[in-house]
Amino acid sequence: MRLTLMVLCIVVTASAQFPNSSFENWTNVNPDSCWVNNSVVIPVLKTTVSYKGNFALRGEVVSYVGVPFAPQLTIGSIMGFAYTGRPASVQFYYQFSPQGGDKFEASITLRKNNPIKIIAAGPPVKITTAASAYTLVTVPLEYFYPESPDVCVATFLITNSATEHIGSYYHLDEISFVGTATDVDKIDLQTPAAFELKQNYPNPFNPSTTIRYALPSSANVTLTVFDMLGREITTLVNEEQNAGWKEVEWKAADLSSGMYFYKLTAGTYVEVKKLMLLK
Repeated sequence: MRLTLMVLCIVVTASAQFPNSSFENWTNVNPDSCWVNNSVVIPVLKTTVSYKGNFALRGEVVSYVGVPFAPQLTIGSIMGFAYTGRPASVQFYYQFSPQGGDKFEASITLRKNNPIKIIAAGPPVKITTAASAYTLVTVPLEYFYPESPDVCVATFLITNSATEHIGSYYHLDEISFVGTATDVDKIDLQTPAAFELKQNYPNPFNPSTTIRYALPSSANVTLTVFDMLGREITTLVNEEQNAGWKEVEWKAADLSSGMYFYKLTAGTYVEVKKLMLLK
């Protein structure tokens, strides 16, 4: 199956950038123009170990009553920040010191509001190896629609398929958009080459979030949400679906804050990811 869309050719540098992109501005223990999960403990803080300038952001898995409490960062508010550009990619510099198989993950999406629609997204960034020196990451953005977005959602996390480990930390600095769209051209968007479950966005969220997944062929699909005890909360999809990219919105206004899991089953493909509801 082949779908032709109008998309933009990347030729020059974008002008609009991330707010507080160098993490130079802080109010008390919180970075300005960012949402972080600093509350009863402080997993996100300022560090002078920077790539450039005076400061960078440090996210560390800390202990809360003996339980690992992992850092969460979303640029702007918990829902992202206003942005209408069409950049080619996003770049950032990081250091990472993992413990026990922890991962440093980044998720970048550009979306429309009312209704929510993903305009572009980067591939999942999952870093598992230590980096003692600042290292550059470039996240290419894939566009699915020709219009401009309303919002950029950029989220940075430390995760583990089991439990995060106290002492894992990352440093983050100099986040930027690279490239912009100025000319129109046609490209062909192929049917997805493989099954894939994307990280929900925004994440953390309140009260709704969008889950996106890829089907390379028709399949019987179920998409189910569970709580931390493995109890089924809701089934979002339970039907035969054709090949292509799919989006589902989950509204969790009646649920309490906490960690939940969503599970995609498509034929023999099964994948589970975490999502965080914060009110």
